[in-house]
Amino acid sequence: MLERIHQKLFKFGADRSGVIAIITALLMVVLIVLAGAAIDFGRAINTKRAMSRALDNAALAVASQLTKTKISEDDAKDTLVSLFNSNMRRASYADVKIIFDVSNITINQKTSRINAVASAEVPTSFIRLLQVWSEDDSFSNLDVGSSTEVGYGTKEIEIAMVLDLTDSMNYGTRLKELKTASEGFINYFFPTEDTAKYNAMISLIPYSEGTAINLDDTNISYEETEVEKKGGNKKKKVKFETPVFNGFENSTVNKKPYNNHFCMTNRIRKKGNEFRRQPYIPDDYMLSEDKKNKVLKIYAGTNDCPYYSPLVPLTNDKSKLIGAISKFKTRGTTNGMAAISWGMYALSPEWNDFWKESKAKKYDDGSNQKFLLLMTDGQFNTGFENIKYGHGKYKWDSNERFNSTLNSKYSLAYCNELKKKGVVIAAVFMTSGQDVSNTQTGKILRKCVTSKEYFKVAKSGKLNSIFQEFAKKFDNIVIAK
Repeated sequence: MLERIHQKLFKFGADRSGVIAIITALLMVVLIVLAGAAIDFGRAINTKRAMSRALDNAALAVASQLTKTKISEDDAKDTLVSLFNSNMRRASYADVKIIFDVSNITINQKTSRINAVASAEVPTSFIRLLQVWSEDDSFSNLDVGSSTEVGYGTKEIEIAMVLDLTDSMNYGTRLKELKTASEGFINYFFPTEDTAKYNAMISLIPYSEGTAINLDDTNISYEETEVEKKGGNKKKKVKFETPVFNGFENSTVNKKPYNNHFCMTNRIRKKGNEFRRQPYIPDDYMLSEDKKNKVLKIYAGTNDCPYYSPLVPLTNDKSKLIGAISKFKTRGTTNGMAAISWGMYALSPEWNDFWKESKAKKYDDGSNQKFLLLMTDGQFNTGFENIKYGHGKYKWDSNERFNSTLNSKYSLAYCNELKKKGVVIAAVFMTSGQDVSNTQTGKILRKCVTSKEYFKVAKSGKLNSIFQEFAKKFDNIVIAK
């Protein structure tokens, strides 16, 4: 009996029939795993890409918030986690386990850098079949990871919005577009009403032939004085109101302002006793000759400025800015030189004593970045010479126009001075479709801006998107620095 069993076993061991079927069965498992591995690895690669995008976008969004707002480190981390999770819910597979929380985030306030690391366990459907030959469960998941590092800005942003309110802005929907674009620009830097937490200050400089200045925003007072005036062969005393600044008479046109708003044009310079067709380029409000003559030489040679819409000095008061924009009305022609000069005065720390509340930071103290956004829809065709006029020894008016060539020349001089001080300048030429790039003002604007990407031509319906583009550019400059 034993011999018979032994012979059968020997015969069975020597039998080679059916081997191919067994080998094929075993190879089928391997082939399925190899074919299916492409699917498993594809899911892992897609998850890694989704994580990288989600992490980068979340970190950039938080960097922007840290740049624009005053938020705590813990709030910044919580926001980053929330944004990342929100992005991943739309991009990842339902069975993938994402590993990311605040412990995976580092915010270095000394270097202004954000570092974040995320990982994921991607379940396998085919590779796990290799566990047939192993008790190791490492084939059940593929582990992937992603990291990001972004910088954020710690500087405050100061922006002068120099906006054209000339009569031509009544054409079509231009004024409506300007209001919408300006409000959108303000909302970009002040998303909520709690503006104290944002790192931005914005000034509005609406202009036409001049810029309206609300004396309530300045340290200029408006006082009644008496002067002698000849009438025939007799002299008589005439009462009129004179603006003064800290006891210094302000050389403006002697007319009662609308709602306490003066139409200011450009400053002038003096050579001996003669006034010249050149503006003050230095941006300090009171020079040595001003102090000597006891006169602040800011001129108001026109009544055709947008006096319904006075200049708003640097502020983070969103409601004040939006309220001013809603009251925009057009009036007069285009004095680009005066407009840009008042953009300079709004940003200049040398003018802090002139304004009641606005306190611009120094150009070079490393704590801020200044910008000027200039918008026009026409040629710079209006300017003023300086003609002795009015009452008293120090009363001067500037009421004679000069041509667009000089205005453009002086506009560029102001732009160059601003750029020397590190101010980033962007410009928009609004048009109904015609090519304005090679017009006189178009050429000046292209020279005024910081670089070519900061000059845009806005056709109908495009102004809002251009303003948003510049808002993001300004934001990115501060993040990069």
